Amino acid sequence: RERSSLVDVGPQEALKHPRWNMGAKNSLDSATMMNKALEVVEASHLFNLGPDQIDVVIHPQSLVHGLIEFTDGSCLAAVSSTDMRIPIAHALSYLASANPKLEPGSRRQSGAPCLDLAAAGKLEFYEASRAQFPALGLAYEALESGPEAAIVMNAANEAAGEAFLAGELQYLAITEIVARCMHEYNSFNTIDTFDDILEVHAEARSRAQRLIQSRALGG
Repeated sequence: RERSSLVDVGPQEALKHPRWNMGAKNSLDSATMMNKALEVVEASHLFNLGPDQIDVVIHPQSLVHGLIEFTDGSCLAAVSSTDMRIPIAHALSYLASANPKLEPGSRRQSGAPCLDLAAAGKLEFYEASRAQFPALGLAYEALESGPEAAIVMNAANEAAGEAFLAGELQYLAITEIVARCMHEYNSFNTIDTFDDILEVHAEARSRAQRLIQSRALGG
């Protein structure tokens, strides 16, 4: 759908994910693509990658969950059915060293079915437009600005998402609130402690809530 047609989207429609059952917060972030924005930031830190080394594509079938591109031009893909038990089981298996019943590097049973590629059929991929999904652009801005910007982005998104689900904010205003919080927050400093994170998070949420209230009052 064109972005302009999303003005009247309500919580029920935004949470109606065609393939995943992830709860309200993650389903809404999936609709706005903020989930991918957060994953761009995560990938940068987890794999020590610069913004220019991370890309996002739209994949309607939701079967390819990530791709790693090698210097020889080949790609390694993570492919599985759309079942949250698989990533949860993988995370639990990562702690195998603390579990005497599991060998390090082993995977535990998730209860999810194996993917039938023949039945899955065609896999489609499309460019992820930052004009259509401005949350993606905000992720790259956050990486350029520093860790504090990503904290502001996440906190403002939490507040705006909660307001939308409560009927206090329009759908398209979610990313607008996040963008304003990031652009008005002009003190991107080094994060040294966990308390620093909590302080920035609290301030960003407060700023977002003030902007939301201003909108509700017609400001």
